[in-house]
Amino acid sequence: SAYLKKQRKAATLESDSDTNALSSVSDNTGDQKSELKMPPPETLTVLFSAPLVWRDGENAYHPIEMLDFKLEKSLLWQCFTEASRNIDLYYDNATTDRLISSMTRGFKCLHFSGHGHPNSLTFEDGSGGIHWFSVEQLKALISGGLEDGEAPFKFVFVSACHSALAGQTFVDCGVPHVVCCQQESQLMDRAALSFTRAFYLALAVGRTLKESFEIGKNAVLSSATVLNPKEEMDKFMLLPLDGNHDVPIFNAEEVPKWPLPRTDGASLKRYVNDSLQSPPQG
Repeated sequence: SAYLKKQRKAATLESDSDTNALSSVSDNTGDQKSELKMPPPETLTVLFSAPLVWRDGENAYHPIEMLDFKLEKSLLWQCFTEASRNIDLYYDNATTDRLISSMTRGFKCLHFSGHGHPNSLTFEDGSGGIHWFSVEQLKALISGGLEDGEAPFKFVFVSACHSALAGQTFVDCGVPHVVCCQQESQLMDRAALSFTRAFYLALAVGRTLKESFEIGKNAVLSSATVLNPKEEMDKFMLLPLDGNHDVPIFNAEEVPKWPLPRTDGASLKRYVNDSLQSPPQG
């Protein structure tokens, strides 16, 4: 009947609105806002590992120095605000459960930030303690997430000292593009922040991974706050060494304002887990 046809058409339109992000844009005259249909946003998953203590062989607990995740989080937010592209940031605590969740949900770009260790990634155990996740365990987990023989991620940034072995593990599991730090090197926080900001701004606006990597290194080299900038710059690695990195990671459309408003009136901030621990004050 004509009534049923109208109902089906309304249902189709409602379904379409659920699967397409809408952006409300107003022109300079202040006229009524118009809705622009956008493709689904690309996503960068950012996992921060902030364990408070580690336990030794005698079950004694020792405090762990807090990294300045609050500043790194702010820098990333500034990067994507300046880039103004249809890209979502998804922040969360770095537990293996959240890593598995990112793989399951199909998020293809991963940024891990935490303390470095030559043979492990330092995840959280969910109770404030450290979870030493060995490269062997990492390889088993990533390999178990292969879909049709392809790795769950197309890009991984391991922002941690001594991370070359972990980075190579991602490569061995099929991840085509990995940024990490030399295995024997301890990275200065200021160098890491300088690199991260310049690198992600270039990547977000559509520059190739190779170009973005060089832009990040040059930001370290030219920084006024990094001691021994040439030495710090050379600690960054792009793996595999013989890989073709002359490709963009993000191919996102420009948006009038970032973060992009949603159809429910919420902004991208709904993707931010604000329960992340902040560094102790004083």
